[in-house]
Amino acid sequence: MKLYLNALGSVTPLGVSKESVAINLFAGSRSGLIERHDIVPDRPARVDLRAHLLTAVDLAVVANLHALAEAVHRSPAPPDSSSGN
Repeated sequence: MKLYLNALGSVTPLGVSKESVAINLFAGSRSGLIERHDIVPDRPARVDLRAHLLTAVDLAVVANLHALAEAVHRSPAPPDSSSGN
């Protein structure tokens, strides 16, 4: 079984389209970002303002999706049905 994730979008503090992200990025926008001092040692890091809204349920869903993708990647390919066997 193959799993494809095609045409993934981008939703960031800088925008929800390639164009809006590019415009805000090159303009130096920091809207939607907060400065945190507990992520990178010895320097501040700017992160998505909404990062703290992730709940344990959200993190569990992400972990389950990752485990599913790993399982699909490790599973053997199905037999070739075109050979007539």
